[in-house]
Amino acid sequence: MNNILEDMNEAVNPLDMIEIIFKNNNWSYIRQNETKLSVEIDAKNCAYTMTFYWEEFLSALQFSCDYDFHISEQNMGTAAPVLMRINSDMWMGRFDIKPGCGTPSFRQTCLYRGLGKYTNAQHIEDVIEIALNVCEHHYTAFYLLSHANDDGEQIEDHIFEAKPESGSLYDFDNQLSLALMDVAGEC
Repeated sequence: MNNILEDMNEAVNPLDMIEIIFKNNNWSYIRQNETKLSVEIDAKNCAYTMTFYWEEFLSALQFSCDYDFHISEQNMGTAAPVLMRINSDMWMGRFDIKPGCGTPSFRQTCLYRGLGKYTNAQHIEDVIEIALNVCEHHYTAFYLLSHANDDGEQIEDHIFEAKPESGSLYDFDNQLSLALMDVAGEC
């Protein structure tokens, strides 16, 4: 009986399972050390950099999914209410903008205490899929923020790239409002 309990509580590094998932999907990744793993994943709208951090003491896996663009310091005043609006509707995880570089990022921490070696690949695949789906869903809002001129005006060349299915050009505020309405399910 004690051996079973020991096995159940045995700490397993989920980064080992993540490596297997990445290999099975033919994704190029970098295993920096026993506590950090990074991968770049091409999705519908852009390439995301996903980084996983394992903290054995806490039995916690933290990950971030970063967009491949930046929001300028001048547009942070516009970005702050967008982040608040998006995060207020999040059930799992949150968005932030990394200080210093302005990269929008989805972040989440998963606790694995008590799961030990029973943590399975499906759970980790779900975490990856959820992060990518959430990032894709909010892509337009962050893209528009990153491609706005410093005074908040649109860059017309990028509007069709941001939402190719849109039929006409709108000013930046209208595009951002439409993106937020879409995020809130009002559109």
